[in-house]
Amino acid sequence: MIISEDIKARIYLKRAQFTIATSIAPRKHEVQLAAVNSWFECGFKVISVNTSNEISALESIYPRVKFVDAPRDSSSITGKPLIFVDDVLKALKQSQSLLYGIINSDIILRLSKWQLKQLARDARGSLVFGSRVDIESTDLMEGEFFQEGFDFFFFDNVVANVIVPSEFCLGAPWWDYWFPLIPILKGIPIARLVTPAAYHVRHEIVWDWQLHEAYCHKLLSLLISLDDIKLIDNSLKHIVASFEHMNSFNGIDQEILSFINGKSAAISYRNCTQCEKLRDLIANIVRKW
Repeated sequence: MIISEDIKARIYLKRAQFTIATSIAPRKHEVQLAAVNSWFECGFKVISVNTSNEISALESIYPRVKFVDAPRDSSSITGKPLIFVDDVLKALKQSQSLLYGIINSDIILRLSKWQLKQLARDARGSLVFGSRVDIESTDLMEGEFFQEGFDFFFFDNVVANVIVPSEFCLGAPWWDYWFPLIPILKGIPIARLVTPAAYHVRHEIVWDWQLHEAYCHKLLSLLISLDDIKLIDNSLKHIVASFEHMNSFNGIDQEILSFINGKSAAISYRNCTQCEKLRDLIANIVRKW
């Protein structure tokens, strides 16, 4: 019997389990609880990678979250016990899920059943990522898209297995640029979700410019090392070369952001309640038949 690609996709989606990972901060629990609860409402399994001291303080506040004890933290680099992206990926691979996500701990997700199914399809062999919408409070889910970075990533082992080891951390600069750059350089398709789906309650942000510059150096160094094995796209190579010998890194974030946006397909998950009801009706008829 020949099984169509559509049936194969349906079987895959039925068996697939989405696990998303974060690193819950030991403070500002009201917003983080709202965020975590929204992930559970989407049907995700949730893991949080933290230090053992943080886990002791967080487990009772987030009883549904599976906490993973981090084997190390970035205190010696950042002065804070931030969690390395590499260790988050390791925890996701050990979850035995087919689909993964990495998300900042204060991001509230709003995805319908249809949108979640579409996300699961799009994340197969690809990277789906996007930016938050900054809002004033959870009472009003309207605001402005954050234009300077990314807050969520969905993918499978095709992406997870190509991410190059690094010192990037959740909560530190540049990791959200580093993460989509590698699939681009490996020829893996990436898609940027432009439909509002992730929301963030606006708060004061204090930038550590010294840390920002240090991680910019790390990013450039890693990209230069990738150049040695002929991975770098020519346009990105030009960006790296133009800043490699400069004392100032002003503007490089916009250059790399433009590169990522230019290499990604913009996708929209406009919700369609009637379409969703029709699909469910047809599915029920097919099952009975």
